[in-house]
Amino acid sequence: MGDILPAYARKILGQLTLALLLGAVGGWVFSRLGFPLPWLLGAVLFTLLGAFSRLPIEVPTHFRNGMLVVLGVLIGSGFSPEILGRLPRWSVSISVVLMYSVAITALGYLFFRRLAGYDKVNAFFAGLPGGLAAVIFIGAEAGADLRRLSLVHSVRIVLVCFTIPLWIRFAEGIAPAPSLPFASGPMGVGDALLLAACGVLGYFLAAKLRLPAPFLLGPLLLSGGAHLAGLTAAKPPGWLVIAAQVVVGSAIGCRFVGVPIKQALGTVGWGMAATALMVGGAFATALGLHWGTGLPFNAMLLSLAPGGLPEMTLIALSLDIDLALVVSHHLVRVLFINIVVPLLARKFLGLPANSD
Repeated sequence: MGDILPAYARKILGQLTLALLLGAVGGWVFSRLGFPLPWLLGAVLFTLLGAFSRLPIEVPTHFRNGMLVVLGVLIGSGFSPEILGRLPRWSVSISVVLMYSVAITALGYLFFRRLAGYDKVNAFFAGLPGGLAAVIFIGAEAGADLRRLSLVHSVRIVLVCFTIPLWIRFAEGIAPAPSLPFASGPMGVGDALLLAACGVLGYFLAAKLRLPAPFLLGPLLLSGGAHLAGLTAAKPPGWLVIAAQVVVGSAIGCRFVGVPIKQALGTVGWGMAATALMVGGAFATALGLHWGTGLPFNAMLLSLAPGGLPEMTLIALSLDIDLALVVSHHLVRVLFINIVVPLLARKFLGLPANSD
């Protein structure tokens, strides 16, 4: 083995193997305990504990991105032709989500600027309700403290991933679905090839068009289009979707590798407080939309929650909440953060317009 793989490759492989082993064990334990979204949340918690225990664990970004392709195809498979007739009903709520994204971004900036005492640059990027990619790429241009911001956003993602599904499961009394909507039987060759094409071509097209999160959005849009057109009703096999959840959950937990607990307590505390503010705003706005439009409260809560698109849609799948509604609204937030926010940052922070 040593002759085949160089030392650095063996190190990366060993770290990945240990991370996924922890994640898989955590997922299995959570599934036995009846938690919602067990394979994702269990992987997050167990790798998080491993990170704070200074275990040598890591999930390379490219490996995680590859699994996002699977999730994109899965999310797209939740669409069906009859959804097209429901889109006009969502126009008001989608507009509210856009306005909410603007408002919560401004509120987050004021929170970190006035209360946490962050400088202008770090306050702007710390207050975003998502968009870690924007923090890394645009924030680096502005001289932001990427380690601090990554920690703030990692705290946000972990808290949202745990609090929202547990609230819906136990406070709202909604039991997890018996299983995610996997393929229930053997998949035909034609369906398998079509789904694979949606994943691969979707990524390359999204990357070519410079869409945000191309590994997820490209496969999602192509798979959704294929299912909306009635070309297929197939879904990815269950074992592959479980593997994708373990990888994504393990990657979230591994973000805390190398973070000294004592030194990070202040940043973690501000991140928790900001997340509570954002989640509280999501609750209030979701309740208002439920009263005003009649749309389900839990679906609107997931649509507004400041978590990642793959995590929130997996929660929707696990709890059998309207997937198309959640995805449609989250896409508005994702596009706002990845397209509008960089433009605002360049104007607000004085970055050159061509700094890519």
